Amino acid sequence: MPAPLEWPAALLAQLVALAEASPAAEVCGLVVAGADGALECWPCANAAPDPGRSYAIGPRELLGHLRRLDATGARLAALYHSHPFGGTSLSRRDLEACLVDGQPLLPGVEQVVLALSDGRAVAAWTHRWEGGHFEGRQVWPGPGTASRVMPKRGP
Repeated sequence: MPAPLEWPAALLAQLVALAEASPAAEVCGLVVAGADGALECWPCANAAPDPGRSYAIGPRELLGHLRRLDATGARLAALYHSHPFGGTSLSRRDLEACLVDGQPLLPGVEQVVLALSDGRAVAAWTHRWEGGHFEGRQVWPGPGTASRVMPKRGP
């Protein structure tokens, strides 16, 4: 399994800006590690029936991104989405979407959640599968702020 991602401030600022630009609906997308290891954000349209409460990446869009990954030698490093009404924990819906039979659907891929309050981002956490559960770690606000570890989530 790959080492935990190091989150560049510019990438986190981009994720925050995307979330704040859509305060009433969850934003979502992929974070991709290029052949050189540099991380970049690939925003996706939220295809969920109720984008204010959940997210989904449409199969055609996802397939296009997966083909692009194959063509460029990049790898999927993380999925991100926002929670417009707070909370950086993986929700029950999030866990149902990213686990199959109690195991991650995408092993080694981190799950990032950006929490908003009154339309402004207040925190971002990454969740990484370790020892049979998701372990959360605050990644934004950035350096100089207290980083906390979240309770274990998962089966």
